[in-house]
Amino acid sequence: MTFILKGDWPDAECMDCEKKGVAFRHWGPLAPAGVKVLNCGECWAKRQEYYTKHGAPKSLPVHEFFAVTVGPESCSLYRVADCQAAGRLVVEKIGLKGQGGAPVGAELKGGNLVGITRVGLQLYKEDGYPFMYQENGRPFSGETIRRQQAEELNVAHWGGGTSPIVALFASKGAAENCLQQENLRPCDERWHMETAVVLRAIGETHQTFIISTGKLRLPFEW
Repeated sequence: MTFILKGDWPDAECMDCEKKGVAFRHWGPLAPAGVKVLNCGECWAKRQEYYTKHGAPKSLPVHEFFAVTVGPESCSLYRVADCQAAGRLVVEKIGLKGQGGAPVGAELKGGNLVGITRVGLQLYKEDGYPFMYQENGRPFSGETIRRQQAEELNVAHWGGGTSPIVALFASKGAAENCLQQENLRPCDERWHMETAVVLRAIGETHQTFIISTGKLRLPFEW
């Protein structure tokens, strides 16, 4: 079933750009299954363009995900949430299998951005020049500015980090199931699909969760 209502709701917040001013309320092919989406006119057009190109609805912005990591003697489960989901940036260990490392309940400190890298989740702070990058010779707009990636900074700007990532998940239950499996390894191919879904949902312009695309890129296509 498809439902599209066009109007003007100046105090409602667009679910994509998260700015006030909604022109469309809709569900159907342009919205994730079971979700009624509120969009401004610009984001509505972007959803139409995305659906035409990919044949599937564009994901809603990600404010929380779960990561399973693997170290020499233990595997861990982390909840990662930005200010929209938790009121502050949170990278908290919520599960542990094996011995060693930080206990359950420990949080990573030392940054306001979370790098998603080949070596693990990495907290870090930019060095003061987030606006210096350009796209096709033109500066990024304020809405799409690309944050500096962890590998572009001196490690003096890095805070706490995790062991290498096994997989990323949108749901806690799926991540807990992964944690209980045997022979976990970095970028485990058993969960490439789940990891790719999270990475695509985060995208290239998230302002807190930053996917490395250079030398610390996760070693598979998403």
